[in-house]
Amino acid sequence: MGIVFKNNAKTTLSSAVNNSTTTIPVTDGSVFPAADLAGAGTFFLLTLEEDGNSPANEIVKVTTCSGASGNINLTVVRAQEGTSATAFDSGDKAELRFTSGTIDHIRSDNTVHTNIFTTANASTTAFTLNQAVTDENDLVVFIDGVFQAHNTYTVSGTTLTLATAPASGRVVTAYSIKGLRSATNVAIATMTGDNSDTTLTLPIEPVNENSVQVFFDGVYQNKSTFSVSGTTLTFSTAPPTGVEVEAILLTQTNIDTAAILKDADGDTKVQVEESSDEDKIRFDTAGTQRMEIDNSGNVTLNTGNLVIGTSGKGIDFSATPDTAVAGATSTSELLDNYEEGTWTPVYQSTTNSSNNVTNSRVGYYTRVGNTVYITANLISNDLSGITSTDQVVIGGLPYASSSTTSGNDQAVNVAQYRFLSTTDHTLLIQNNSSDIRITTDGFSAATYATFFQYSNSTSTSLKISAVYQV
Repeated sequence: MGIVFKNNAKTTLSSAVNNSTTTIPVTDGSVFPAADLAGAGTFFLLTLEEDGNSPANEIVKVTTCSGASGNINLTVVRAQEGTSATAFDSGDKAELRFTSGTIDHIRSDNTVHTNIFTTANASTTAFTLNQAVTDENDLVVFIDGVFQAHNTYTVSGTTLTLATAPASGRVVTAYSIKGLRSATNVAIATMTGDNSDTTLTLPIEPVNENSVQVFFDGVYQNKSTFSVSGTTLTFSTAPPTGVEVEAILLTQTNIDTAAILKDADGDTKVQVEESSDEDKIRFDTAGTQRMEIDNSGNVTLNTGNLVIGTSGKGIDFSATPDTAVAGATSTSELLDNYEEGTWTPVYQSTTNSSNNVTNSRVGYYTRVGNTVYITANLISNDLSGITSTDQVVIGGLPYASSSTTSGNDQAVNVAQYRFLSTTDHTLLIQNNSSDIRITTDGFSAATYATFFQYSNSTSTSLKISAVYQV
């Protein structure tokens, strides 16, 4: 729920309305933000203004707007912010403007503090605010709903001093735009009209023209009366002599004090400094703290895992020094893979891969980056599926070995064996291979007759481990 906005939101009425209808027809609904779709409870404040030299205006609260293009109807609440319900003609203005009520509605997130005073005499000029303010530009002041130019008051700490005492019974409203967030999002430019100068230099370049609100002696000026290019505001007609011109720029907000960014029910949030000056940022979801960044830059994951969402990405250690040993060259400092699992080792014949003669087998592996660590235990008591002349390999590696390790066969360690001629054989993982080669001299393939010592009915066992690159 809450107030919503949209840049450059202005159009005209598509037909006349009386002073009691709550349906306002406009020529283009797409200029406005959507309001209260699916019961969201959002709304915006719309100013209706007659098209003429002395136009009457009315502020309405738009409670339903589809945001569709073309002619649409807005559902409204009439006569907001002390304005009176008025009849309007087709072609009269319908614009989303910056009003006193706009500030009043956004104060719910504690970025705006409201101070309301009713004067008891015509001599009081000093008023005590509920919050210290360092700059008069951090205040927006209204007297009986009429905006007051910034050169008509000063501020020191919590004291607001008006240049002229309001008449008795007047209501002074001061909005302090400095709460949980910095008020550096308001900038001011002023000039005094001389009936010839049509330009005003702004202190910063606004995002767009809709971010600038212009007042002549406190009276709002329509967007059609000026244009903005860079930091130059140009009026279509020079302000009259003696008129106090003030331009308010709404800029991006800087968060420069301890704050909490949270969702509607408060259980998902980003919190800066839970206690005074601890210099920590906490991240909560669903009511539980998930992560913390401390003042040393250490990141702690309280619950959950660090999930790498894109293949080939990981943890980059490029900030660490590379090896300085002559002849050694670093090729990567990105840890982009980690995996644990099981694999199924099996004796196979290179001439007939379907000859599976392993009765009991279990293998485990761990991959870190491009290096795979394996262990395996193979037991066979039936070798009838392989002939004495078949060349024997151990198949089923979890990953094929790297194709770039040509000439660098990786040895397999034999931890334990039974009824196998391992003393006369070498086990190797060759490049670009998914199996372990069994050789008699490092080159020649072993056969059933040379590797298995005993008959088909004899139970053999083999335990191995290896490290190879993928």
